[in-house]
Amino acid sequence: MTYRDYDFDLFDVDEVQLKIIGGALAGLLVGGLIGAAAMMLYAPQSGTRTRKLIRKRAMALRHKVAETAEEARERAEDKLDEALERARDTKDEVRDRVEHIQKRGQKSFDEQKERVVAAVESGRQAIRRR
Repeated sequence: MTYRDYDFDLFDVDEVQLKIIGGALAGLLVGGLIGAAAMMLYAPQSGTRTRKLIRKRAMALRHKVAETAEEARERAEDKLDEALERARDTKDEVRDRVEHIQKRGQKSFDEQKERVVAAVESGRQAIRRR
């Protein structure tokens, strides 16, 4: 049976952590957006000035969200690369162990085969002596 990199489900913890972090970031951004909107609506300024300020801050917030999303994506890619590397290392280690066990098994088999051949040969010689 051949194993592929994606057969290893050892790294579900990292996936859960990324989801928690993503949810927390989304909550902070939405909360910040709601707070900023409420602040602007209750500000003691004219409607035109408030709308311009809201537009300006919304653009800044959109830019900040894009930066944060890009950083989160990069961190997620890094974590995925780390997880894949660990899976490859684990796969190589398991392969090495299996090869070692196979060699030991083959050696034991060969030794037992030699013993059986020697026993059969000594049995044949005993029969011939009679």
